[in-house]
Amino acid sequence: MLAVLITVFGCSESRNHSSGSNLLCNAFKDSFKNVDPSSKEGVGEIREALSQAMSSMTLQEVDALVHRIGVDGISRVCADCEINECSVFENAMLEVLAVQLMQDSRRALLVTFLASGCPEFISQSPIEYELALGDEYQTLHDGVLAILDALPKAKGEYRDRVFRAAERAFAIYVPVERDRELWSMKCRAWWEKNKRNLSINYEYPLHVMFEAKITKANGLYLPK
Repeated sequence: MLAVLITVFGCSESRNHSSGSNLLCNAFKDSFKNVDPSSKEGVGEIREALSQAMSSMTLQEVDALVHRIGVDGISRVCADCEINECSVFENAMLEVLAVQLMQDSRRALLVTFLASGCPEFISQSPIEYELALGDEYQTLHDGVLAILDALPKAKGEYRDRVFRAAERAFAIYVPVERDRELWSMKCRAWWEKNKRNLSINYEYPLHVMFEAKITKANGLYLPK
């Protein structure tokens, strides 16, 4: 009986894993054939196709996808899909997955994902800005702290990407220290003390995009 249960569970888990990936692979391939992936509009259509496919996935399928990216990397997912345009697929996939996890308020899974597949930007907005908006959308309480939660877990190329996002978000308020754990603690303390008196700077993405020097006058948060 136990063997049967293990077999059934294993098959179910396998179906969840493959069906979710197949939905995304097929959505990308179908959309890619009909757009110019070098254009802003084309990338937007690809992202929309992936978003629609992901919204139809089960929670278990999304869990499996995040786990797989953490273990094998997003490039492996692309290779298994037999997609040649991996850079387009990977960028769009990471952005869409981040948005889906934020919208679903799946904070723990989002942190796991950020540590192993953090997108630097979502569309033209830096990841820390999108996380901060979670408070306004009421989908992610203290959303900006998710980037700090991911910092000690981040690995590979994403370690630097997560740190850059945290640095952009907090360094003008809390000077960076060599000890990142200590710095992270100070950032959290600063946030808890000041968050009720702060508002999001909606022009922040433009400053980051055009590589302006981030100061207290144009940072992620401004005094109310």
